[in-house]
Amino acid sequence: MSAILPSIAVLNVELSGTQYWRVKNPLSHIQNRKIVIPDPYSQEFMDNTPQILTSLDQADILFASNPSPILYQFLSDYRNTRNLGAMEAKDTEFRLVFDYDDDIFNIPPTNPMYGFLGLQDVTVKLNGETKDLWKTGNTYSGHIGGKYIEYEFDPEHNAKERLKILDMMKLADVLTTTTPYMVKQLSGYIGVDDPLSNRVIAIHNAPDHMVFYPEVKQDREEVSILWTISTSHFMDFARLRKVLGDVLRKNHNAHLYIMGDKFGLGRDIPLSRVTFLPWVEGVDNYAKVIRELTPDIGICYVEDNKFNLGKSILKWEEMTAIGATTVCSQALYGDYLTYKEHTLLADTPEMVGTHLDMLINDKNLRESLLATADNYYRAHYSLEQAANKYSNLFYRLSHPSR
Repeated sequence: MSAILPSIAVLNVELSGTQYWRVKNPLSHIQNRKIVIPDPYSQEFMDNTPQILTSLDQADILFASNPSPILYQFLSDYRNTRNLGAMEAKDTEFRLVFDYDDDIFNIPPTNPMYGFLGLQDVTVKLNGETKDLWKTGNTYSGHIGGKYIEYEFDPEHNAKERLKILDMMKLADVLTTTTPYMVKQLSGYIGVDDPLSNRVIAIHNAPDHMVFYPEVKQDREEVSILWTISTSHFMDFARLRKVLGDVLRKNHNAHLYIMGDKFGLGRDIPLSRVTFLPWVEGVDNYAKVIRELTPDIGICYVEDNKFNLGKSILKWEEMTAIGATTVCSQALYGDYLTYKEHTLLADTPEMVGTHLDMLINDKNLRESLLATADNYYRAHYSLEQAANKYSNLFYRLSHPSR
């Protein structure tokens, strides 16, 4: 069935944010024939089921990004429809490649996804008063995966979902992920001890350098600082809030731009020195907004915990592509970037403030760091390299004897 270039059936292709750069962008740059499959049992899927099943019959590989447990049920139904036997046999008409960009079994309570995968109630103390952050049976709401939904926190149900996800991981022929750290984590989850087995491989995120890079870097007196944050960055923002206020008060030519979720400033950050930019729909629009902003400095800071250690260095990639020099947390970024070559690394909020102060007042330092960072980005994290890794993987899976 396999041709020289295998045919790829891709689930969840209309993606935004990280998944756009991990999946849609690099896959659009490979020559393989690609078939777009809507989410199983969605209305679009149900309206086109016969055509979708025929397309899957012709596919060499099924690729899914962060697949939900419902895909396991779909694969079981597909096998029954095609008389392929039980799921435990693991053989399908196509090979399975699943991509995971987060350590989903180590999600902290401050992340909204804890509501779907968390295993216990969580309380916090605010102003001396104990409050429920997550409580069994309570209803929560928010934007998850770009959609506004309401859901009930149910640890017992979440435990079952985690087992289904683990079954999905074990079912795959290959898992792809972001970093060597995540290769180790996923290998442990599925019980693979041999790092040379190629059951789990790292493929970096691939933001398109030309989509972000500004045509003209504005020469201005203001030194602009950009931080893109979501709900999961609440603790990161809380840790840096006072430091950022101190930096802005000390440097009257600096201005902070925060894109994403809006957290309270308290009395720490002068309101006149910060501009909030809302999230925009679509990666192209997101890139356009920050490209027009042309920030001088980008903040890439995450709290030191197991979940964040499993993240990729996408924020540094994006900031470098924009043309911004970065201050990054030692946690996560220190494993992949070199201090004073690709970024300034900081392991405390106070050090973040020190480095921001250095960059605000030293344009030559900003430009020299950016030059080496940009060269490193192009040499090791290019879109072409990511596309080639996917292409080689798909070829290897469809030609196992070669």
